[in-house]
Amino acid sequence: MGLERAARALSRVGVLVVAAPVAALAEGAPSIEARPMLGAMQTHNVAGLAVVLGLILFATILSLVYLRERVGWTRKERALQDELAHLRGAHDRAEMLLHSERQVLVAWAGRGEPSIVGDAGFAQDLRNQDLRNQDLRNQDLRGQDSRGLQGGSRHLLAFGTWLAPQDAQLLDSAVATLRERGTGFRMNLRSLAGRYIEAQGQAVGGRALLRLRETTDERRELIELRHTLEEAKRGLSALAGLLDALPQPIWHRSPDGALAFVNAAYAAAVEAPSREAAL
Repeated sequence: MGLERAARALSRVGVLVVAAPVAALAEGAPSIEARPMLGAMQTHNVAGLAVVLGLILFATILSLVYLRERVGWTRKERALQDELAHLRGAHDRAEMLLHSERQVLVAWAGRGEPSIVGDAGFAQDLRNQDLRNQDLRNQDLRGQDSRGLQGGSRHLLAFGTWLAPQDAQLLDSAVATLRERGTGFRMNLRSLAGRYIEAQGQAVGGRALLRLRETTDERRELIELRHTLEEAKRGLSALAGLLDALPQPIWHRSPDGALAFVNAAYAAAVEAPSREAAL
């Protein structure tokens, strides 16, 4: 607003400056003999002065407009830089989260080629040893070139080359349904190398997104925990059998005071038909 008022004031001043010589010329009445010569000279001077003043006024107004636009451009540039910094931070966090564990993301946008982000050798390491050795020999014969990544992508999307046949069919069917209808899924699969994979598909922003994550270590930990639990159960069962063989009543109470365990002698002492009834 301030720049606009200044531009209007300058335009008014320019009009007054240009009109002043003309008014002075009209007031000063020269003699009849000198009037033709002086009139021509003053006309040229007034025209030249008007042109110069007009150019100065135009340059001033243009400078003021430029300054105003520059302030707006600077404000927009600062906002874009802040947004870019925020997006870069979000991208870095997403990359860190993606590479924190072994996984790969496949995104389809329409009927075009999918974009693959993550571990490029994900499917290669999940194949059995014979197929991996054959692929290595083929790569040595062809040489390493830019087609290596494309080959890895083809292997990844050819689920039958690294998944068990039944699991590959299930995943193919689920991915086709996801791309056609947007129906999400989540399933646990097993690779030809005996490793476990979690597959999750969902529609995000008009795209079909498939996430493949190796869960072999988690599955191994779960199996170890199950073995530990089974061993603890067997130990408790042996201890319960040993305590049942004792003639003295034995019992155990939980922290809230309720009976948690009694032996056969305790059940007989309280005239209960069984240990479970005594509890």
